[in-house]
Amino acid sequence: MPILVERDIDFLAAKLHGWRSRLAEDERLDELSRIRTVAELARRIAPEGSFRDAAPLQRHLIEAHVRELGGLAIAVGGPAGALLNWQRTRFQAENLKVLARGAARRMPLDSLTSRLIALPEDLPLDLAPYADRPDDETLAAWLRRFLPPGSSLRKALEQDDEAFREATEPFLAEAALDRAYLLLLLRHARAVRGEDGDGVRRLVRHEIAIFNTMLAMRGRHHYQLPPELLGAAFVPGGSLERATFDKAIACEEQAAAFRLLAAPLDPQGAAVAQPEASVLETMAWNRYLRLANALFRQSRMSIGVAVGFAAIRRIELANLITLCEGMRMGMEPFRLRQRLIPRSILEDAHV
Repeated sequence: MPILVERDIDFLAAKLHGWRSRLAEDERLDELSRIRTVAELARRIAPEGSFRDAAPLQRHLIEAHVRELGGLAIAVGGPAGALLNWQRTRFQAENLKVLARGAARRMPLDSLTSRLIALPEDLPLDLAPYADRPDDETLAAWLRRFLPPGSSLRKALEQDDEAFREATEPFLAEAALDRAYLLLLLRHARAVRGEDGDGVRRLVRHEIAIFNTMLAMRGRHHYQLPPELLGAAFVPGGSLERATFDKAIACEEQAAAFRLLAAPLDPQGAAVAQPEASVLETMAWNRYLRLANALFRQSRMSIGVAVGFAAIRRIELANLITLCEGMRMGMEPFRLRQRLIPRSILEDAHV
């Protein structure tokens, strides 16, 4: 999509409604799912480049999305613009996760740089600490050193230093990054006033709930982490109640935790779906898309259109990356289509 910096919100909203009709959704996703090669997919969704492999195409799509968020932030301005601008920081955190996983596998930095997303100058990382991690330094503390002193994400991580002192594996270090990002995202959402404020906060509170839900499900029932460590990573302010989270991480059986966590997302689906993390994640992102669509439709000609559009584009980006990966692996079109959001929870466990 073109990058808009027009400060007329009515003009911007009209443009976004026009662009919405061209997004990869519904029938267009059906059509794209039938493509068999990454090169052909690239010709359809990124004709401005010449991509034959999945990884460069994915980086191109992500980097374009980051630029678009920046343009929307300028166009919207005010607290909602600050929220959109902060959303770019999620990709800075994703780059740090790449470094954390690489360090855990003792991979050389040269083998990781091609996997990092090229970000604007105001989202820098200093890669020098990769070669210098003292034995007594926690993974979360080490990751902070890649960020500029005084940056908002670094300061948020520093505030959680004690909570993540025992984080010795990438899962918890990544949780620390996500927690820091989400706490500041919520702060930005709370600053949005006017008719769209409630819808914006509802969307952000659900994004926090997705994190807390998967923290409980994967952290306790896949990584077998102790409840006290997971409890320290919980992000307050989301739509998942802390009491429900605590009950889920106290469950001995995964199926019992699944039912607790799934009920707020999809009460009917919780009773019939396979009790697996992938199904729970499907429920959560399906609901995220519903909330984004509601915000986009109900806002009409106001800032909620831009915030809702950015969230819908986030799901589109996730779907396009899934298509890239599926085609790279030679997945059959009907199975690939079943992996895209929104998707049926009854099919998810079998895909």
